[in-house]
Amino acid sequence: MERVAAGTIEKDTGTTTATPAGVFMGVQFTNGSTGQVQQQQFYPASQSIKSGTKIFAVVADDPDTLFQVAVVSGTTVISGVGISAIGNNGTLVQNAGSTTSGNSAVALLDSTATTITLPIRIIDVVRDTETTADNFPEVIVKINATMHQYNNATGV
Repeated sequence: MERVAAGTIEKDTGTTTATPAGVFMGVQFTNGSTGQVQQQQFYPASQSIKSGTKIFAVVADDPDTLFQVAVVSGTTVISGVGISAIGNNGTLVQNAGSTTSGNSAVALLDSTATTITLPIRIIDVVRDTETTADNFPEVIVKINATMHQYNNATGV
């Protein structure tokens, strides 16, 4: 997610040039139809909220937060990286999330590089997910310091 000029947040759709401020974790709002306070992992674009109330997003926005992500070969096909990918940078794959579970499907492309402009840094592999010798379909990542909106000198 990224902060925008209106003072709100939006999904950062970047892949190689993303400048996120964090990861959206969920939302709280008052349903316009039922008047009930709802908390959920995603916010449907068509959701009506009760007049005079606000929407509150929960965002993991600490620049040092670590995230576990799946590695894909281009879309949603699970792939993997070797242990040599630790310390490299990666490209995001912007798959559509689930409107049933609320789970994100944003993933990391399996081709990593030392390119300084890529938004994600691989910190470690998830060793419990090893499928074959030196192939890990899940990794631990963080937003690269110069790409994170709180560390980036460019304003919104």
